[in-house]
Amino acid sequence: MEMQAEEAARRWLAGQGVSQVRDGWVSDEKPDALLTANEVAHSWAGDVLPKIWMQPTR
Repeated sequence: MEMQAEEAARRWLAGQGVSQVRDGWVSDEKPDALLTANEVAHSWAGDVLPKIWMQPTR
């Protein structure tokens, strides 16, 4: 099941223009700039997590 989730995440990222390469990740916008997994995760977290989680707490 975990491998299915990883593959689904890779497909979703590919749909957003981000692909995994040998040494990291690249985006269609800047194919010469290598991204780390951490950079990819933080860049797309807002699109993945429900908006209610992103609202400030009172």
